[in-house]
Amino acid sequence: MNTRNLLFIVTILLFVGSSPATAQTGPHVTAFTASETLDPWGILGNGPVGYFLSFGTLHCPGYPTPDPSGSCPEGSRNYRIGVQWVARLDSPDARFNGPMTVEANLLWDDEFLGRTWTRYSVQVDGGGTWNGQCQGRVRSAGDHTVETLNCSGRGVGGIVDRQHSNFTITVVQYPSPVIAFVAQIEGTVIAPHSN
Repeated sequence: MNTRNLLFIVTILLFVGSSPATAQTGPHVTAFTASETLDPWGILGNGPVGYFLSFGTLHCPGYPTPDPSGSCPEGSRNYRIGVQWVARLDSPDARFNGPMTVEANLLWDDEFLGRTWTRYSVQVDGGGTWNGQCQGRVRSAGDHTVETLNCSGRGVGGIVDRQHSNFTITVVQYPSPVIAFVAQIEGTVIAPHSN
C-alpha cells in the first residue's frame, strides 16, 4: 500500500471517528436541588409567597361534612380532595425556577398522618413547562411531621423540552395541618442527547 492510499484511509477514519453520529453518548443525567415555598400570609418571615386556589372538598368519615375551609372534628379522619395552590419553585438549576401549581389529595387520620398524592405543573421562568405527579406519606417525627413525596415529571417546550425529572420532596411541618412551608427537593433530570 502506498503512502497516498494510507493517508487517504487515515483521513477517512479520523473524519468518521469525529462525526456527530459516532460521538453521541446517550442521554445526559444531572442532579439538582430546589425548594418549594408556600406562605400566603407571610408567616415564615419573608413576606407572602404563593396562594391557595381552592381548599378542596373535605370529608370526615362518620361525621357531618364541615365547611371546606375548616377541619374535621377531633377523632375523625380528614379526607381533603382537590386542594389547589400555587407555590414558588427556586433552584440553582434554571430548569426548576417558576410558579408551581399543585392539586393535592390528602387521606389523613385525626393526627394529620397518612397518604398524599398530587399532580403538578411548573411554568419555568426560562420557558417551558414541567407536568407530573407525586405520591407519598406524612409520618410522625416527635413534635412535628415529615411528608415525603416521590415525584416524576416530563418537560414540554422551552429549556425543559423532552426532559424527564425524578425527585423527592421533603416537608417538615410544625404544626399540622400545615398552612405554610418550605419544602426541600432533590432529584435528577434526564435530558436527551442533542444532535
